[in-house]
Amino acid sequence: MSTYQNDVLYASKEIWDMAIGLQDVDNLTVSDKVKKLAKENAEKKCDFATIEKFLSEQDDTYYIRDREANVVACRIAKLLTCDNFSLSIDFLKSIHKKLFKDIYDSAGEIRSYNINKEEPVLNNRTVEYADFRKIKSLLKFDFNTEIENKNIFEKNVVRKICSFTKNIWSTHPFSEGNTRTVAVFIIKYIKSLGIDFDTSCFAEHSRYFRNALVRTSFSDYTHGFPENTKFLKKFFENMILGNKNKLVNIDLVYFELFPYIQKYNKKFDNLYTNLIREFLSLYTSENRCEDNNTVLCIDRDHKLVITKMEYVESDQTVLVKASDNFVIIRDRIPLIIENYFNNWL
Repeated sequence: MSTYQNDVLYASKEIWDMAIGLQDVDNLTVSDKVKKLAKENAEKKCDFATIEKFLSEQDDTYYIRDREANVVACRIAKLLTCDNFSLSIDFLKSIHKKLFKDIYDSAGEIRSYNINKEEPVLNNRTVEYADFRKIKSLLKFDFNTEIENKNIFEKNVVRKICSFTKNIWSTHPFSEGNTRTVAVFIIKYIKSLGIDFDTSCFAEHSRYFRNALVRTSFSDYTHGFPENTKFLKKFFENMILGNKNKLVNIDLVYFELFPYIQKYNKKFDNLYTNLIREFLSLYTSENRCEDNNTVLCIDRDHKLVITKMEYVESDQTVLVKASDNFVIIRDRIPLIIENYFNNWL
């Protein structure tokens, strides 16, 4: 089955919002120019051919990650506009090939080597992705199971979608681009089932979606670290059932994997409520000291370090900058603004 028809001309604003939002899973940002063209496309003022022509004319100096974000967003919008779908491994592969043709050499191909990926929410540990020699058999099992149970959906729709999504993603069938491929596949699957869904979940919370997949796929029972499925469940409850769960990236940090870190939920006055949602608290008795110039901080590699402060921006949170480190908080007021963590969560 063809992944999409070439005669597709326009996508809705909601579809464009999802396509653009999904680039955030890899910390990519669509350019303002393409966002403008997307808006015009949604208003039927320019067609896909116009956008594709613009993208093809970008010269070699165009930053490769910017190009990836722009091209893939356009391709996702086109894919999601088509109603065609096949619950098959071939269709999953065709989505990957369509999204990443001319971007990844292995577009549409099952990976042929094992991979590890450091995950900030796991303190740079990795999910144990499938051995490349088992990918095809694992996918075959998951798809056959899904096909057999496809009609048993009414009462367990969220649980089934969570399980199927997690199984595909944790297999990580492709070298790169797995999250966006799986997201597009699952969106089209949900649409094919005739289920209405909230498009804002992927438009606004795609990074949460990826980190929720990390949390539901990671476990280390030997050391007492079980998987946690509640985050992915919250995402799909919002998307499919219209629930209003708070989808906050800080909640996805596996704090038990960070030595000497505890989480404190604190609320500030109205002056800060629009700027600060969640805080990460850094505290260890070992790192307490009388020297007010010494601070506990996270460096650019997200490692816990102690350093001398360079200067203090005086306010209630006592923000500190030290050397080349980014945002640091005094040990006696150990709060880090969520906006900092959004750079890597």
